[in-house]
Amino acid sequence: MTDWVLAIDYGTSFTTAATRVNDRVDQIELPVPGGGGQKRMPSCVFLDERGDLEVGWLAEHQAVRFPERFEPTPKRKLGAEEEVMLLGEQPVLVSKAVGEVLRYVLAEARRLRGGSEPTSIRLTHPASWAAEGPKVAALREAAGRAGIEEPLLLSEPESAALHFASERIGTGERIAVYDLGGGTFDTAVLEREGEMSFALAGPPGGKEGLGGEEFDRLLYEYVGKQLASDSPEVWEQIRGNPRPHRDFRLEVRKAKEILSGRPGYDLHLPVTGERNSLRLTREELESVLRPAISESVEILARTLSEAGIDEPGDPSELAGIYLAGGSSRIQLVVETITERLGRTPETHYEPKSVVALGAARAPKHAEKPDIQEQQCPHCGAAAPPEATFCGKCGRGLAVEPEPPEPAPHLEESPSAAWPPRIQDHRGHRVTAGTALATEQPSQPPEQPRAADASSTSATEPETGSTLKTTGDIVPPAVGWAIMLGIIMAAIFIIIVNEYIVGLSTDISILGMVLCLVGTLVSEC
Repeated sequence: MTDWVLAIDYGTSFTTAATRVNDRVDQIELPVPGGGGQKRMPSCVFLDERGDLEVGWLAEHQAVRFPERFEPTPKRKLGAEEEVMLLGEQPVLVSKAVGEVLRYVLAEARRLRGGSEPTSIRLTHPASWAAEGPKVAALREAAGRAGIEEPLLLSEPESAALHFASERIGTGERIAVYDLGGGTFDTAVLEREGEMSFALAGPPGGKEGLGGEEFDRLLYEYVGKQLASDSPEVWEQIRGNPRPHRDFRLEVRKAKEILSGRPGYDLHLPVTGERNSLRLTREELESVLRPAISESVEILARTLSEAGIDEPGDPSELAGIYLAGGSSRIQLVVETITERLGRTPETHYEPKSVVALGAARAPKHAEKPDIQEQQCPHCGAAAPPEATFCGKCGRGLAVEPEPPEPAPHLEESPSAAWPPRIQDHRGHRVTAGTALATEQPSQPPEQPRAADASSTSATEPETGSTLKTTGDIVPPAVGWAIMLGIIMAAIFIIIVNEYIVGLSTDISILGMVLCLVGTLVSEC
């Protein structure tokens, strides 16, 4: 069976995938309910009545009846403090939901390849996600739940660069990537290092939440205000019913996409009545989106400046600007970049696909990518490799050492400050440095040496030797001899008193006390 590679671009709104067999790279068509396929599918999930998760187009269709069990953008929740989301009343792990989307794509790719397993699987992520941060860790966990144990993780700008420029950019030349997706916006300047290899030439830029989903919201609010003013009864019908409301949102998204290439569009209103459409023009769309797109181009300009590129229009400084992400198809993006930077960007006929296609082209040596940034140990934010303090929380990036474990409690001897005394596992006091026979059964015990009665202080021994001081505990054999002697004397006194001399009872009591003392000596 021929070896093959699978690359998955799990986006906020849509997911795409591509395969590479030998040197051929193709995009996968993912099934659509009712037959056929598309080169992208929604990244959404839906929890059905049995508690199973549906994904993609089927999840989107199921959401019509039960919108409370639907999550359109689970990627936004990856790596968040709250690891669980509610679908209806059922808590679902975010990593499990994302893993189901990845599992579905993997299963479809296997089916198209005759059931064989890929030799390598690549997953892409925004450049703003720290390599060892919580979002990347959550993506790895989701991959593991999908049966993807060791995926190659690539940043989306790097993947786009591999697709666009590998055959046209020379070693040492730089390119800029403007990646405007559904829920994240990334910018990066990359330098060609070698064959099929790019590295960041400066800190990446971007903005979380800027993208197609935000554009949909802005256009929805614009149309809603227009309807509320001109046809309030129509607007109330749409807002007050879940299915018409959902259909209306999808129609707004469709209008945004169509107006990227056409001057006007009649937006369908999913209600009964005299008015069932609303005319929108490209000029209206651009007036709504212009502030957000202008902000994105300023972020790109700042990224270029931080990479040391002062004249983006000079080919000697920058070999090209490349567009990626489905939202970059909006014509206003091209016009704003050209006007602001003096350079017309290059794009692909399907910019959403370029990240997956580039990831599939990534060479095998990229399996261990260099980490270009560090992560704050306190808040998890990404920071440049040369930084010493976190720009978000202001705390130092160096990991504070763990406090040392407290030393064992030492019982000081009243007769000498050294050596200290500790208790063994039987509660007996022993001198520090003395090895217990129970801990080293293979070592024969040392023969007890007579203590020097004239010694009044301890002499510090060599390291590892047994410490001896005046007042050490009496050897066990001597203790047993003393005990036996005391008990024998006590028995003799009792016999003499009772049967021979007939002395007073006090003498018998004294004998019993001596027996008790002998017993206590044996226990000690």
